Amino acid sequence: MCTNKTEVSRSWLDDLLIILVLLVSTRAAFVNFESEATILIFLVSGIIWLFRGARIVPAALIFVTVSLVWLSLHAILHDMTNAKTLAGHFVRILIAFFVLGIVARPLDVFVKWVTVFSSVGLGLFFIGLLAPTLTEVLYDATPAVLQFSGGTVVGEQLTGAWARASWLFYIFAPERSTQNHGFMWEPAAYAMVCSFALWCRILAGRYQFDRTNIILLLAIASTVSTTGTVGLAISLGVMLLHRGVTGALVILLTLPMALAFFFNADFLVAKILAEVTSGYSVYMQWGLSRSASFQLDMQSLRHALILGNGIVVEASDTLLFRLPSNNGFSDYLARHGLVMSAYLAGIFMLGTYKQFRVGLLKVLCFCAVVFLFAWSEKFFELPLFYLLAFAGYYRREHAVSPHTSGLHLIS
Repeated sequence: MCTNKTEVSRSWLDDLLIILVLLVSTRAAFVNFESEATILIFLVSGIIWLFRGARIVPAALIFVTVSLVWLSLHAILHDMTNAKTLAGHFVRILIAFFVLGIVARPLDVFVKWVTVFSSVGLGLFFIGLLAPTLTEVLYDATPAVLQFSGGTVVGEQLTGAWARASWLFYIFAPERSTQNHGFMWEPAAYAMVCSFALWCRILAGRYQFDRTNIILLLAIASTVSTTGTVGLAISLGVMLLHRGVTGALVILLTLPMALAFFFNADFLVAKILAEVTSGYSVYMQWGLSRSASFQLDMQSLRHALILGNGIVVEASDTLLFRLPSNNGFSDYLARHGLVMSAYLAGIFMLGTYKQFRVGLLKVLCFCAVVFLFAWSEKFFELPLFYLLAFAGYYRREHAVSPHTSGLHLIS
C-alpha cells in the first residue's frame, strides 16, 4: 500500500516537473512575466531536488564548472559582465539538472506530455480551420497578460510580429490560423519539440505507426513550416526504413509526393530559394533572413574564434552580429566559440549514445535533425535542450523504455 502511494506521488511529481520544463521553454506560456516564472520554477525544482537527495552527476557538474570558467574569462579579458544575463544563463541550465536529478524517466514523461498537449492542440487547430472566427473570439477572451506579439526588436522597433494568445498548452494566433503553433512561440518551434519527442521514440525502437507516433507526425505536418516539413520527411524516411521498407521503395513511395508538394507549395520553394540566394544587406536589419544571420554571425565569429563573443556583448560598428540573429545554430557558434560549441556537441552526442545505446549513424541522424531546427530556432539555451542533452548521464534503467515506454495510455 505504501509503495503504491509512493509511486503515485512520484508519478504526479514527475509529471509536474516535466510540464514546468516544457512551459518555461516555450517562450510563450509566460512571455509577459518570463523572468518571474523562470525564477519561481527554479526555486520549486531546486527545493524538491534538495529534499529528494540533491543528485547531480559528474558530467553536469563539470559542464557548470566549464561554463563558469568560460564566462569568467570573458569577464576578465573583455569586461563582459551583466548579473541578470549571467544568472539567467545558469538558472535555465540548473532547472534541467534539478529535474533530471528527480525524475526517474524524464524523456518518457517528456514524450507523454508533448503527445497529450499535441492531441488537445490538434483538436483546437482543426476547429480553428473550420471556424476561424472562433480563434479570434478565444484570442480576445484571453487575459491581456497572456497575449503577446513576439517578433524581432532592434532598438525600440518591433517587426515581424503577429498577435498570439497563450493558454499555456496551446497558442491561438488569429493572423496565422492555418499554421499550428501548438504550445510554442511559433509553428517551426512546435514542429521542433514534436520532432524531438518523435525521435526519442525512434531511437528507443518505437518506430511503428502507433497512436503516439501518428499524433506527433500529424502535429508536425499541421505546422506547415519549412523546417518542420523537411524534418517530417527525414523522420518518415527513417521510420519506413526501420519498418523493413527498402531504401529504393522508400524513395519510390515518397519522392513523387515530396516533389509534387515541394513544387506546388509556394511558401516552401520561395523560402528555400530566398534562404539560399540571400546575403546581408543593410535593409535587412529589421528582419534578417537565416542566411543573412549566418553570414553576420560567421563574420563575428572570426573576431573571437576560440572563446566566442560571449553572452554579454555590446553593439558596435564592426560587430554587426549584435543585430538580433535569426539563426540559432550560427548565433550559438558566434557567442560560444569553437571550443564551447564542440564541447556541447560532444556532450549531446555521447549523452544520446548513453541514453539509447544506438549506433553512430543513428546518433548522427538525430544530431542532423537537431541542427536542422537550430538553423531557425534558438533553443540551445532552453532548459528543454539541456534535459535532452544530459538525460543519458542521469539514466536509471532507461529514460525511454524500448518496449514499455510508460505511454500505454496514449500509444
